Amino acid sequence: MPFYHPLKLITDLPERKRIIDNILALRLELKKQIPPKTDGQTLLIATWNLREFSKRTRIDEAYYYLAEIIGSFDLVALEEVGNDLGSLMRLMYLLGNDWNYLITDSTEGAQGGGERLAFVFENRKVRFNHIAGEIVLPDDTLVEGKFQFARTPFSVAMQAGWFNFMLCSVHIYYGEVRKNTPSRRADEIGAIAKFLHKRAIKENRNYILIGDFNITAPDDDMMKALKDGGFDVPVALQQFASGQKRTTFYDQIAFDFQEKGYKYFSEKDFFNAGAFNFYDVVLKEDDFATYRKFMDADKIEGKNDEDLKKYFKTWRTYEMSDHLPLWAELQIDFSEQYLIKLTTQP
Repeated sequence: MPFYHPLKLITDLPERKRIIDNILALRLELKKQIPPKTDGQTLLIATWNLREFSKRTRIDEAYYYLAEIIGSFDLVALEEVGNDLGSLMRLMYLLGNDWNYLITDSTEGAQGGGERLAFVFENRKVRFNHIAGEIVLPDDTLVEGKFQFARTPFSVAMQAGWFNFMLCSVHIYYGEVRKNTPSRRADEIGAIAKFLHKRAIKENRNYILIGDFNITAPDDDMMKALKDGGFDVPVALQQFASGQKRTTFYDQIAFDFQEKGYKYFSEKDFFNAGAFNFYDVVLKEDDFATYRKFMDADKIEGKNDEDLKKYFKTWRTYEMSDHLPLWAELQIDFSEQYLIKLTTQP
């Protein structure tokens, strides 16, 4: 659970009470929607694009809400972490000493935007298995025959209970809205999926491909590229639109299990999945008056109510995010299957 002691430093008691009330409401909603953590039976994994996480200063209370949500899972892939790690360090401080993180160097170039990819995870449940690297494509598999990834994918080895796996996070090319944008996205998705699928078979490993794929719909060419590349996206996950407007399916979690003895997964193992809409609880649409003091006066001065509401809906995405965290619960206790298997082996 997050570290709440800094709340004592808020001297405005009505404001402190409001933030605490929001945290309690958020905790209640999380308990309703997210399965409880277990000691070793399940793994709660999530992906969350935290919009420009460090490029602009967030209000203090947003960090408490971010920590509360992330702390409900065991392992979270974060996208759009900025070059300046101040925001991430503040988040880790609130999560507490039981949490750790792994992070890439920043990706340079116009498309890279100085972004980093990160994994944050609870030490008591998840262990880093000492393998980490950024994915660089061989010359004969380059995107569109000439490009590396706009943002370099990040692959690490992890273990939770009986489950040993490679986890690769991506933030797929977005680009300007033009005719060839979807094909570039599909090419990047296909490139990383095929590359990792080949590795999974060669290494006899389990792979999870996770992150912001900028996929628009479950039946578009980008999703097809992911599946054709050798990864499975459970139906239970495909039904959740994780964009703020609940119309896009940018965020995904895909699986390629190859390790012998661990092929116990099926659709029933993903019956718990979802996209958590925190805006139902905090920074709600009708909260404009509460947060007006934090906004740039020149941005709201003279605007009518409709324009103010529209501005607030955009403003709050820079405090929380314009994505919802997408999550899935995996079964990781294979002890019974292992014992049954031993009864049939000489």
